[in-house]
Amino acid sequence: VKTMLNLTATKPELKVVFDQTGTPTYALDLAEAVMTVLKDYGCNHREGVPHEKSGIYHFSNEGVCSWYDFTKHIAEYSGHMSCDIRPCHSNEFPSPVKRPAYSVLDKTRIRETFGIHIPYWTDSLKKCLMMHPVIRNGVMEENRPFFITLPMRFWRNTKFRRKPCIVDANYTTFLRLKKVTVYSTTAPL
Repeated sequence: VKTMLNLTATKPELKVVFDQTGTPTYALDLAEAVMTVLKDYGCNHREGVPHEKSGIYHFSNEGVCSWYDFTKHIAEYSGHMSCDIRPCHSNEFPSPVKRPAYSVLDKTRIRETFGIHIPYWTDSLKKCLMMHPVIRNGVMEENRPFFITLPMRFWRNTKFRRKPCIVDANYTTFLRLKKVTVYSTTAPL
């Protein structure tokens, strides 16, 4: 999203592939789905007994779009209408990586097993853009709340128990964990 925000704000013309389709996934929606699964696991798990809901679950937002469609929506929602976005074929951008033409995941199992509501990708894109700085005339304007890692949730040590936990912006604890390994490429908030 940030790359396309920057490109649509700074380039007069942009070519984007239209023959690769998938579903964009907002990190906050994925984090909420993971939290739902972890809460269920924490509430229903007994030590030494396999969890009855174990298995592989797919998650992405609902709907299907091409990279071209995704870029057009990013430009529209952010007001970057001066960039002429044109569709092109994948073979116009040679890559050593072979990408699938259709990479949409079936989310039926996670939706039915955990009762997760999965938002449509355009609704999540609008939420995502509301959380990111706006780029106008090639300049970042920090006019909205912005979180680099998972928005509204971050890791911290509690005041009373020095065990890692997941909290929201109001310091409401969602899940206390016994052992956590966090990999991050960004500085903590």
